[in-house]
Amino acid sequence: MTTTPTDNAALDNFSNKRTTTAFLWMQSGYNSYGEEVLAAMVEIKVRLRKGLSETLDSQGNKIASDLALNVDREITIGSIIWIGNHYPPADDCPPGAESDFFQVIDYKQSQNVKGTKYHRRVELIRHSRELPDLV
Repeated sequence: MTTTPTDNAALDNFSNKRTTTAFLWMQSGYNSYGEEVLAAMVEIKVRLRKGLSETLDSQGNKIASDLALNVDREITIGSIIWIGNHYPPADDCPPGAESDFFQVIDYKQSQNVKGTKYHRRVELIRHSRELPDLV
């Protein structure tokens, strides 16, 4: 069930100390069938945090996250992120790069001691190949 970030060739090039580009589709609600609806894509800056961790869902069940990111803004749970410098992926991307979507399962935010800066972190799991409806 759980895969490590090194299973994704596109993520192998990023280190924990390097900021990179990602593309975010923020969850904006649900349609009449109860399926997620996403807002238009925006480009964001993220810092990859390799390593696996666990988080709890709303029912208290443990969920193993595949990846963690430090992000530059508030992100709602259920949003979709694709990590890379270009979207859609270029033709020379490794096989399977088109399906490297991740879904946000946890969002944490904390302030520094002076209250002047925020540290924002999201936990991600792999998402299905297709994106849900867009607004």
